[in-house]
Amino acid sequence: MKRLNSRGFAHLELIVLAVVVLAVGIVGFRIVANKSTTTPQAAVVTTGKAPATLKNTADVQKASNDLDTQPIDSNLDTSSLDTAINSLY
Repeated sequence: MKRLNSRGFAHLELIVLAVVVLAVGIVGFRIVANKSTTTPQAAVVTTGKAPATLKNTADVQKASNDLDTQPIDSNLDTSSLDTAINSLY
């Protein structure tokens, strides 16, 4: 009987392992990339008051007034940001 060398990995097993690790890495990267590019619906504010195109100074002033009246920071929770910044010191 011929004795087979059974020490270590075979070339085929290394290739299969590399393909599996690569596939897991690609799937993980795509999941992270998709999560970071989506915009939450609460961040989009549309009022419909400002004109679509700004043609003169009055349009710019109206758009500026509309932006100034938006409650942008009314429900802003900065505690997690403050904690992260304070942890840097």
